[in-house]
Amino acid sequence: MKVPGKGWEYMVYDALDRPVLVQDAVQRTRGEWAFTKYDAFGRVAYTGIFSHPTPGRVFWQNYASSVNHQYEVRVNPGVVRRGTLIYYTSRAFPNDFKQINTIYYYDDYAFDRAGLSVPTTVYGIATTTNVKSMATGVKERVLIAGTEKWITVFTGYDDKARPVYTANKNEYLNTTDTGRSKLDFSGRVLETTLHHTSNTTVSIVESFTYDHAFRLANRNNYLK
Repeated sequence: MKVPGKGWEYMVYDALDRPVLVQDAVQRTRGEWAFTKYDAFGRVAYTGIFSHPTPGRVFWQNYASSVNHQYEVRVNPGVVRRGTLIYYTSRAFPNDFKQINTIYYYDDYAFDRAGLSVPTTVYGIATTTNVKSMATGVKERVLIAGTEKWITVFTGYDDKARPVYTANKNEYLNTTDTGRSKLDFSGRVLETTLHHTSNTTVSIVESFTYDHAFRLANRNNYLK
């Protein structure tokens, strides 16, 4: 693929026609590819950098089309791969790589949450542990040379599968952010409470009111 103002971008697809390797002109000079791995439902499991100076796209396309495994499965306990704790197998192409950059989790909270947890209630409403098919967490590498820090994000849901709680821990900045949402029966947000913790903790409460046509009428916020 050629984008105006850029060099050629190469792509390699698996047997299910999903992109598993992408390489731009800069990556080509380093012999690197950006890889994507999927789970059994076609959801992105994790991404990162695959490093191999040779051969070219045609070779890797033929190789990717011939491998037996097309997806990753969850494992517990987790496994350290290239210095990263991950709760997935590495059997689909590429099964070896330089580093992992992002990890996506679904269906449960059985992964490294960096000390974060889902509260049992949010605004007096119970959260659910039945999170099958839902996105539950993401881990993102901080892409700054010389660091091995991660940003961990996860989501909690009510019994109607609506997101009511989020937590974000940034190891690089040493900060933690949490958010709670109060919803009405139709899913509209009535109030949110956000907590930001670094050296000190700051809390912000926002409330929302709607008119008879369910349009946002007022939005108020204050420090708590």
